[in-house]
Amino acid sequence: MIINIYRLILFLGLFLIVTIISYISLQRLDFQKLFKENSTTQIVTITLLISASIGFIIAIGFNELIGLIMNF
Repeated sequence: MIINIYRLILFLGLFLIVTIISYISLQRLDFQKLFKENSTTQIVTITLLISASIGFIIAIGFNELIGLIMNF
């Protein structure tokens, strides 16, 4: 039971860290060419959704890896 709490804390921490890192790195890309002028809210929304998706995929993968190692 206590191990599941640690896995949840690890999942949330890794999700937040990877999401922040990917959001910062996605801000470096030039999305102005893909969208119309003065569409900064759309660019921020797309960047946030993409970075949250990347963070979730990496956190789920790492969490499953830890689960497989623990059941080995």
